[in-house]
Amino acid sequence: MTDVAGRLAAALSGRYRIERELGAGGMATVYLAHDEKHDRKVAIKVLKPELAAALGTERFLREITTTAGLRHPHILPLFDSGAAEGFLYFVMPLVEGESLRDRLLREKQLPTDDAVRLASEVADALTYAHGRGVVHRDVKPENILIENGRAVVADFGIARAATIAGGETLTQTGMALGTPAYMSPEQAAAEPVDARADVYALGCVTYEMLAGQPPFTGPSAESVIRQHMLSEPRPVTQLRTGVSGEMTAALQRALAKSPADRFATPAEFAAALRPAGGAGVAARPRRSAGALIGAAAVIVAIAGWFFVTNPRRAQVLDPDIIAVLPFRVGGEGTAYLREAMLDLLNARLTGNPGPRTVEPRTMLAAWRQSIGGDSLDVSADDSRRLAAGLGAGRMLLGSAIATPTELTLTGSVTRVADGVVSASGSVSGSPDSVAVLVNRLVAQLLILDAGEAREQVAGLASTSLEALRDYLAGRVAYRRGDFFGAMDLYARALGRDSTFVQAAFGLVATNPFIGTVIRTDGLAAIPLVWRMRDRLSERDRALLLGMPFVGPNFPGPSTYADILSQLESAAAAAPDSPEHWLTLGASLAQFGAVASVADWPARAATALDRAVALDSTFVPAVAMRLWIELETPRDAGLSRRLETLLAKPDASGAGDVTMLWAAATQRGDTAAARRWRGKVGESPFNYVIKLVKLPLHAAQFALPLGDGQWANETLAREGETEALRSSAWLGERAVAFAAGRLQPDIKLWGLYDQAWATANVVQQALLEPAYLPLARAHTRSMNAAQWPPLRDCFAELIRVRDGDTSTTRASARRLRAFAAMSPPPIPAPLWGRLEFRVCPLMLEASLDGGA
Repeated sequence: MTDVAGRLAAALSGRYRIERELGAGGMATVYLAHDEKHDRKVAIKVLKPELAAALGTERFLREITTTAGLRHPHILPLFDSGAAEGFLYFVMPLVEGESLRDRLLREKQLPTDDAVRLASEVADALTYAHGRGVVHRDVKPENILIENGRAVVADFGIARAATIAGGETLTQTGMALGTPAYMSPEQAAAEPVDARADVYALGCVTYEMLAGQPPFTGPSAESVIRQHMLSEPRPVTQLRTGVSGEMTAALQRALAKSPADRFATPAEFAAALRPAGGAGVAARPRRSAGALIGAAAVIVAIAGWFFVTNPRRAQVLDPDIIAVLPFRVGGEGTAYLREAMLDLLNARLTGNPGPRTVEPRTMLAAWRQSIGGDSLDVSADDSRRLAAGLGAGRMLLGSAIATPTELTLTGSVTRVADGVVSASGSVSGSPDSVAVLVNRLVAQLLILDAGEAREQVAGLASTSLEALRDYLAGRVAYRRGDFFGAMDLYARALGRDSTFVQAAFGLVATNPFIGTVIRTDGLAAIPLVWRMRDRLSERDRALLLGMPFVGPNFPGPSTYADILSQLESAAAAAPDSPEHWLTLGASLAQFGAVASVADWPARAATALDRAVALDSTFVPAVAMRLWIELETPRDAGLSRRLETLLAKPDASGAGDVTMLWAAATQRGDTAAARRWRGKVGESPFNYVIKLVKLPLHAAQFALPLGDGQWANETLAREGETEALRSSAWLGERAVAFAAGRLQPDIKLWGLYDQAWATANVVQQALLEPAYLPLARAHTRSMNAAQWPPLRDCFAELIRVRDGDTSTTRASARRLRAFAAMSPPPIPAPLWGRLEFRVCPLMLEASLDGGA
């Protein structure tokens, strides 16, 4: 044992027993050791003394913890790290196998299939790490280990940690981080690097696996680095004629001098290496009977690729179905999780609501048929083809890695059609807490796949999985414009967990968008959200104070001007949130005129344009922007936004179809208008609302009234209840108003919304005193002179509740006179306890001391 090894053995005595040196490189020496605590063989990498001296020990060890959390089947985990007697060291599993360098020394050029497979596995590892902000910086054959035939990347993040911790100190010592034969031009020039530096290095390694030598060689490190920066590599076909054109082109792009000209991700590079159809990466049969299995794999792959690439068949991929593939496993006691994870996830992704999985037995049968066994893994792209063959719109790839004290589950959800990863997550915990870890992983993936921000994960994942599924399904419905469906799902989530503040906030934030029907559950959620507002993010708290039934002065009254000012501040503080800009734009459209905002159409349009620019698939923002265009028509803008809406795959939101009908009618496109009118009945959930909206839009936007009259007649004839049939009254008055048969002394627009909202607020206040400040503010904000019931019923009830009966008898007399009007100004069935014949009785009873 050398002097250095002897000093190291003494420094680590009692923890690790050093046995012998395994090898040495430019940055470190590797020793075989025995882990005394866990009774296992490990590899300890000790940094060279000059490198350790150049680094700040404390900061270096702090930075290395970033990489210690990486858990992936193709990444060698970091067991331990530390400093002892001047040594900086890292402890890793001892891999029973060889390095890629060992194999290249033995074979020089690898079979094409092996080279592509190994490159794809390394690319998987790099993609996973890049998603967590870790760039390797030293990808080379020595750092790629081969265990049981698969690639495992070592030294992950060591160079990164050294770079961050060492800074200029390393440069001053003349030491370079990285290996010249595989170093990107920007890394060689000591410029900032990102994931594309690893793409370049992997390109160099792949080139060497195919050609038998790196892209550049020379007598010194300086000459090799100069070539990386200035020279173009020889096409690999000059060194090996059997390499395909696809591989040659992929290598040339990966080795581009400018990072901007390379593949953006290792996954893109790996996909480009494969010939069309995925040949060269399927497992090769080991027995003659495997020929049939191989044929079946080709059929499955071709069929799956057909589903992915053929535009006529793309519609068969159901986005709500997830294909969960067998997990990759590593470490003791994880073998059972390879298949068991399919059942565990199937029990949690049930489709009620949200996504569901392919039935596990069906998935496993297809898997075994495609690869000819249970123990082999396939690449992400081959998994996509398999998932497509099963009709799944998404797939879930994952891994389970265990140490004696910790189990780590990772997973990523990928869209099958285009290979885009929509969510990825990782959880760790005790090996005996599998069920808890699976719940946490599913929660992470559901939250991120639903489009929520990563910083929201911790708060949302604290509720039950059932409540979370309902809430996220509500968020999806909200983004599609199905506000009623969203509120139903939020309410169900809140019913499962009464402390789920995000669900309660969803009710409050969605309520203003549902027009004439202000729901009591949305109002009832306000005190709950207010009590738990500290659990919301700062941005959501700002948005809460901009809600019409809350306001910045809550629980005191706020004017519409106050609310709009609050929403402008909230949107400015959340420049990347489509929801904040939608709420501002919609509120300007609804209340801008009332708040005396002279340029409200332009300001509303600007806010909504911002929301659409941030998310062009956000149906409510596009629909509301179209509404602004219809209010202040400009032909070019209307046409552009109409085409944007027509391109949406799902225009199921309340009012979307009627908005499209209105836009087509205004443009004079009678065929399109007829088509959109016909679609009103295709969404039974919002059928009544859409029928009511047709005549309202016709009157509001000065459109021909024939379709509006059709909607009124249909609703009166087909409404299932008297209350629903009477809803046609509003449409009939709208048509009469537009046709000049109704005198405009009663301002119809806005009053109906105000009356309904006020009625609900007052009902809540009479039942629960906590609502009294809100009811007082709401009744004061209404212009009661425009419509007597606002003053004489709703506001009067609150005054009586507060002990002021000075105007009560006069209010009761006016209400009776109002109710006697023929025809009645509003149908009684809509108002329940507060319809105009009941309200005078309630007021008079209060004067007599009754209930």
